[in-house]
Amino acid sequence: MKADILKTKIKQRSKQKALIFIAFLVAVLIAGMFLSERKTLQSQFPLEPDAVCFRDTGQYQDVVSYKYKSRIYVPYGRRKDCWGKPRSREIDRCIGYVEDDAVPEKQMRDTNAVDSGVRIYTLKGDNEHNFLMEYVETGLMDEPTYLRAVDTKGEAAGQVGLPDYLEPEETDAMAAVWR
Repeated sequence: MKADILKTKIKQRSKQKALIFIAFLVAVLIAGMFLSERKTLQSQFPLEPDAVCFRDTGQYQDVVSYKYKSRIYVPYGRRKDCWGKPRSREIDRCIGYVEDDAVPEKQMRDTNAVDSGVRIYTLKGDNEHNFLMEYVETGLMDEPTYLRAVDTKGEAAGQVGLPDYLEPEETDAMAAVWR
């Protein structure tokens, strides 16, 4: 009788150990996925030596606007639901960073610290650069903002090469720019 109870306890402990080991492996795999996605963009697309420092042009009162190669870009949209974080296969290169307005002027002069960590990327397949992506990797809920060149206003999505993973944002401030 005692032998049967002992065998049962040994089997239960073996099952518990196996379940704990499986749970540990799943946790490691999930953590690895997040860490690999997190470093993908910055490691594959580092700032180039001639990186552009983007500053708000101030042309629009309620939305930020940037100038790149004599074109003005404003926020246009976001990734469609279920598309997740941006993928390296969608990005052409990192063209610059957004100036950090939060850095005090004295510190900026002393350290040249104007980089906010926000990066601007060009997209693959968009040779005319009708769209740019603004992105900062800070955690699990990183969502990029897609910028569109204002001079494409009034053109249909097919004419400007709207990526299939992108949808227009419907906030009042942005929608007012695109009406």
